[in-house]
Parts: sequence; structure tokens; C-alpha cells
Amino acid sequence: MVQKRMEALFLKSQKHKDICRICCICKTSLAKYLKDYQSGGINALLNFKGQSSELSSHATSIEEYFREHPPQNTEGYIKVKIT
Repeated sequence: MVQKRMEALFLKSQKHKDICRICCICKTSLAKYLKDYQSGGINALLNFKGQSSELSSHATSIEEYFREHPPQNTEGYIKVKIT
């Protein structure tokens, strides 16, 4: 989310509709990002207060697992069933 805000700000020299298309955001989001930047600078864009994921409480054990069992490649890990 923070990266998307920074990309939108970087593209500020472009037309708003083009920024929205490139960043895949709506006009309302762009307006909020620009307003936040005007009122609080870069720090306002870096301050993301989104909903926490249900996985957040398991972050330590997930990270630990992947440190012990790093994926070697994607083959065999991802199976796509075409129906």
C-alpha cells in the first residue's frame, strides 16, 4: 500500500486519470494520497493503518518455518488444475 502511494506521488506530473490507470487506484484514493502528502509530507504517506491480517498472529511461526524449509523452486509447489 505504501509503495502504491509513493508511485502515485511520483507520477504527479501526469494527468490524474493516467495516474489512476497506471497505479490501479480510483480517483478517491489518489485524492486522499495527495491530500495526505500536502498535509503531512512523505511521512503521512508512509503511515499505513490498514486492517491487520489473520496471519499476523502467526508471523513468527510462518517465518520460522520458511527459514527451516526454504522453497527450492516453484515446480511442485504450485499445481494448477485446468477444468
